[in-house]
Amino acid sequence: MAKIGILYGSSRPSNASKTVAEWFAGKVDMQGHEVEMIDLTGLNLPLVPEAKSPMMVENFAYETPEIIAWSEKVRSLDSFVMAVAEYNLGYSPLLKNSIDVLYHEWTNKPVALVSYGSYEKSTAKEQLRTVLSAPKMNVVQESFHITPSYKAITENGVDESAVSGDEPQAVADALLAKLTQ
Repeated sequence: MAKIGILYGSSRPSNASKTVAEWFAGKVDMQGHEVEMIDLTGLNLPLVPEAKSPMMVENFAYETPEIIAWSEKVRSLDSFVMAVAEYNLGYSPLLKNSIDVLYHEWTNKPVALVSYGSYEKSTAKEQLRTVLSAPKMNVVQESFHITPSYKAITENGVDESAVSGDEPQAVADALLAKLTQ
């Protein structure tokens, strides 16, 4: 049984990332896996709070209570799905900070990217692939991009006709298979 964290959150009050995260979780058969939905807005992670770079912290000996709790949470999970809000062709500062305050906890963990935004192609996902290579995360090649998000994501869920790429169910199944290997 794999423990999968689905990370979502955006600094905008009209945050659609929870809808995207729930849509993904509903697309796959999570039977036999433990799934935890993690709202990054609720973590209250401070910006660069530690004296040492996370890469230099030994034995997860952080000083800040929020970072200690986040470190424990990330270590407790086997893999991740990131619901990626696109901000001016990049990803949200909230997501970036949640990645940057840790290092070793991310190493060798599989991660899948589910992005959404107004542009046809997601540059945020490509930028994240580079960022996630630093702590040596295993980024799953298959991914989703939902566009235009302002039409496709509603309080009722995600309009699958706005999901780019192959058939959404096949991609979701492939993502889950790679996250749980």
